Amino acid sequence: MTFFTNLIANLLFLFFNLGIFYVMYWAFKEDNKIEKEIKAGNRNKVRN
Repeated sequence: MTFFTNLIANLLFLFFNLGIFYVMYWAFKEDNKIEKEIKAGNRNKVRN
């Protein structure tokens, strides 16, 4: 019984950590994309 509760708790913890990591990675990618768009926009303003 204890083994299974431990196993379930560990799996939940693992999925929780992976979820946080995935969200952080996704936010980082989105941030870079937005930054590139802002830089491109600034370049266009300078050109015009």
